[in-house]
Amino acid sequence: MVAENIEVGMPIIDAYKREKAQDWIGCWIADDCLDRISNRKSYFDQKEIVRYEIPLKCGIVQKWCALNWLSHENGGRSYPRDEWMKA
Repeated sequence: MVAENIEVGMPIIDAYKREKAQDWIGCWIADDCLDRISNRKSYFDQKEIVRYEIPLKCGIVQKWCALNWLSHENGGRSYPRDEWMKA
């Protein structure tokens, strides 16, 4: 830890590896990051953080937590995947 709320080391390395492994444009939120959010339930309740099938470059698709960009752009309204995939 460099200062309060600032970490250097494995979290940075893990974030780099996750970013390089994913095959989509999105924000994959690591479980250890979620553990540090005290009010994370409210983010799930408001659908700002969702469980989502994240594709990896190795061909595997697995559910992890992700930031729901569409909820931020549309005043909290979450669009079904089929609806925004057509755009």
